[in-house]
Amino acid sequence: MSASQARARQRAVAHATVSVTPMADISFALLEAFERGAPADQIARRIDLPQEWVEERIEAARLCLKIPRIYISAAF
Repeated sequence: MSASQARARQRAVAHATVSVTPMADISFALLEAFERGAPADQIARRIDLPQEWVEERIEAARLCLKIPRIYISAAF
């Protein structure tokens, strides 16, 4: 792993304070980077993980944020 990849991983972990589980932290950090305009393939290359895995984590985090809204809107 290059020094820039190590710094990217450290930044992702440092900014991911939303949840209590490391996997969710990573997922939300990936979602944040993706929403700021970084393509999934670029994120995957920077953190040295498969693009498919990164895309799955982004989608998982997105669904975690979307599903509660559906339940809330259905209640009213």
